[in-house]
Amino acid sequence: VVAVVVAVVIGVVVVVVIHSNLLHHCLSYEECTLTKFYFGLSLKMMWIKSLTTVVLTVMLQGSNSQDCTTGDTITVEGWAADVYCIDRGTALDNFRLNMMEQPEGHTLHCLVEVDKCINSGFAILGLKKVGKYRPLSYVLDDKGTKLLVAAGLSKMKQGRKIGLKVKVTGIKSTKTTTFKVNGVEATYNYLTCVQLISHETNDEPASTTTAVPTKPVSTVWTTQDLKASTVAGSASDCYIALFG
Repeated sequence: VVAVVVAVVIGVVVVVVIHSNLLHHCLSYEECTLTKFYFGLSLKMMWIKSLTTVVLTVMLQGSNSQDCTTGDTITVEGWAADVYCIDRGTALDNFRLNMMEQPEGHTLHCLVEVDKCINSGFAILGLKKVGKYRPLSYVLDDKGTKLLVAAGLSKMKQGRKIGLKVKVTGIKSTKTTTFKVNGVEATYNYLTCVQLISHETNDEPASTTTAVPTKPVSTVWTTQDLKASTVAGSASDCYIALFG
């Protein structure tokens, strides 16, 4: 709005300067009178146009702003899937992958690097299946989409390629969208004012920590301890525990 007002002021100054030059160079009283008339008319039209521009700008900003203080706060955890691939039934880059059955197998490339997938928006599918399929909870708004894309791209830089599991919180919106899920038209609410709590991929490196049986240094190991340790660990673990 400030930028629009500044532009209007600059425009008025330019018009005044031009008008002054015209009056200075007019050759007769009639010509100067005519110049004043047309200048006044053009100035009024410019003010009307400028005022309309300012009002429309304020209205658009108001309509695009989100109310993050009212409504139910929802926290959702699950697998991210783009609406385009859900609507078509299978992943764009893998026609064998049913999106509602295996969203954890969806490639990050398809999810966050393909325009038609990104532009369709994202939904969150449940971690646990209900029957054969995973339940779909909410569709993320534009802010949530941008956060999810950024999260996916950051994981790709780390060498991750498959499945994006996220935990998000937001406000349940009354705005809805409709698309096909398993071939049937369904309507879902948007989640607005989205905040990303955590994210990880399906191919994150697993922990390789192995538990080793321990005994206090002052304790004497017995045959029973050796047998128990053989069950809990390996023979080499027992050897280390007994003899260092």
